[in-house]
Amino acid sequence: MIKLLALDMDGTLLNEAKEIPQAHIDAIHKAIEKGVKLVLCTGRPLFGVLPYYKN
Repeated sequence: MIKLLALDMDGTLLNEAKEIPQAHIDAIHKAIEKGVKLVLCTGRPLFGVLPYYKN
């Protein structure tokens, strides 16, 4: 059973346009609905992560 999903942002979660593809958003929401915790891993400051977190 997967309990935690840690995702790197730049080059993994985000595409070249610095956007989260809809397929990724859908998969993340499905995982969260199943009780999986999500951690965004990045060297960005908090204000650089929040706009993506709110998706």
